[in-house]
Order: sequence, then structure tokens, then C-alpha cells
Amino acid sequence: LLDSSKRHMLDKSIPSLVHTLQHPEELVIRRALRVVALVSQKSKGEALPSIVRHIFGLFSSDRDLLQNRSGVIINELCLIHDPQAVYLEIGKTLESMTDEEVAERLTEKLTLILLTVPELGGLRAKLQLNSEKPNPLNLQLIRNPEGKLPEQNVALAQDDREFFLALYKSWSRFPASALALCLLAGEYRRSNQLVVAIAQNMRDMPADTTMRILIELDKLVQLLESPVFASLRMQLLEPHKEPELVKALYGLLMLLPQSEAFEMLRRRLKSVPTLALLTLNATSNRTS
Repeated sequence: LLDSSKRHMLDKSIPSLVHTLQHPEELVIRRALRVVALVSQKSKGEALPSIVRHIFGLFSSDRDLLQNRSGVIINELCLIHDPQAVYLEIGKTLESMTDEEVAERLTEKLTLILLTVPELGGLRAKLQLNSEKPNPLNLQLIRNPEGKLPEQNVALAQDDREFFLALYKSWSRFPASALALCLLAGEYRRSNQLVVAIAQNMRDMPADTTMRILIELDKLVQLLESPVFASLRMQLLEPHKEPELVKALYGLLMLLPQSEAFEMLRRRLKSVPTLALLTLNATSNRTS
């Protein structure tokens, strides 16, 4: 643990460093974040909670910074620090935030960064719980003679699931971001349940809340066409294997107004093999 003198020095230096993030020049922000990362590394991660707490406090007091620079700041922090540690710490901070507007905006930023930044590919791979994770050399999983994953991979999968659940716990307050996380993780049953819950609650929501959710769902549909969700789109070729995915996407289609995103998703779902859908429907009827 840090001794008292080092802790006192950090307590004094972190607020000053974080305050520098309000500087108008992006280069100054990047350099300040590198110093912040160095401080966190020297403290063996013990300073990270304080860093995140002060950055979030800055976002709460400076809405212009929240709107215009929060994405850059969080992205840079992930690139120069362990991104999983950053996301976990931010998740803990979001859970305790009482300012819903700030928490919602930051969750949206975190979702967009997670789904679009190339350098976070490793983090996305950890979250893809129900997808086979290919070996980068030969594109095949290394299996033992019985066809099972090695024990260390099973343990790793458990760690990955705990990571997903930790994020989901803090993101579940905001349905569009939670849905994006579940689709990325291959949690299709949970995805379908979220879509149903959004539909059931939407009629009682204030108009501005409904509009914000629809805007975020619109953005999610556009992201579904990105390379990040290529494996999800391939799973649509065999809807009998992932019926909850098909239901979730058709439910999402029903939620959207007839916009460009609606047409985009409708065209994608028209590519799902019709015969397979008929078989899926017949199977559902037999089991109901």
C-alpha cells in the first residue's frame, strides 16, 4: 500500500492534473492524461479510483467538457492505461452517481468507444462470451482430444463473464447501452428481454426520455452493420441456433420509427433464410 506521504502527495497532485483536462488544446489534454496514467502506474493502480472520481466530478461541473471532450478523455485514458481496469473503475463510479444525465451521457460514450475504437479489440474479445474466440495464428481454437477447451480457458471464460456482469450492472440503467453490451457479448436471451422491457415501459416514459432511447437505438442499428458485429450477422444464417437473437432484432425493428435505421435493419433481416425462419416458427409452436 502507499505510505501516508505518497498518498498525501497524490491527493494534492491528482486534482491539479485533472483540472488541466479543461485546457482548450487537445495536445495538452493528452499529455496531462499521460502524466495521470504514469501516476496511476507508479501507485500500482491504487490511484485509479481517485483519478476517475475527480474526472467524473469535472464532467459533472463542466457540461461543455462532458459534451465535447469526455469521449476524447475516456478514449485516451483507455489507450494509455489498462482498459479493463478503466472500464471496471468507471462502472463502479457510475453505479454510485446520482446525476442521471451525466451518468447516461458517460455510459453512451463508453458504449461508443467500446464498439468503435480499434485498440479496444482485446476488450471486445473478452466480452464475447458465447462466441468462439479464434487463435490469431491459425483461426482455430486449441482443443484437447475430447474437444473441450483447456482448463485455463474455462477459468478465463469465468473471468470474462464476471467482467461482463460488472459492466452490465452499471449499464443496465440505460437500456440502449445495455442492449449494445448484451449483443456484443452474445447474451441474446438477455437482449430479447431488454427489448421487451423497453417496449413495455416506453408508453409510460416522458417524451424526451423516449426520444433519447430511440436516438441511441438508431445509432446501435448503424453499429450493427460495422465489422465489430460481423459474427452476429453471420449467426443470422442459422436462426434455429440463436432464436433469441432473431427475436431481439425483430423486436428492435418494431420499436424503431420508420427511419433510415429501420430500413437498414429491415433489409438485413430480409437476408435471414426464409425457410429457416419457418422452421423456427414451427419449432416454437410445438414447444409452446
